[in-house]
Amino acid sequence: MLAASASLIDIPPSRREPRPKARVVLLPEQVDSISARVRYVGSPEHKRGASSFAATPKPRMQDASICPADFENRRAELTAWLAEAIKLGLTGAPMESEFPRYVWYRRERQWFAARLTNQTLGQYKGWPAAVDEVPSWALALYE
Repeated sequence: MLAASASLIDIPPSRREPRPKARVVLLPEQVDSISARVRYVGSPEHKRGASSFAATPKPRMQDASICPADFENRRAELTAWLAEAIKLGLTGAPMESEFPRYVWYRRERQWFAARLTNQTLGQYKGWPAAVDEVPSWALALYE
């Protein structure tokens, strides 16, 4: 089981990214196109250690969760999780260009959130998410 980082627990709910409530339901052809093109690129703001893909770490400790250290060199796997979440319909508004701004993924009992960082290339950053960051409609898919 993957555990949320300790820094996430210390972030006051008022400092976390707002939880979007609107779900984006994609057409089957959109799902295929989007899931084939998305890429997890990470963010130096959520890293403590060196990453093979996310530049020099610059953690925002006051309001950003830190990615688990064992994720630092698993870009292909994280991209696959992102594509799978899109196929499962775990996508949230707004649409930015062709991509949903938010995507959620559940691995074992841990939730992850991803946010679009480049709407032209379909690039996302992600983080371990507390349950209160996950929209109720996404939680309901796992009940």
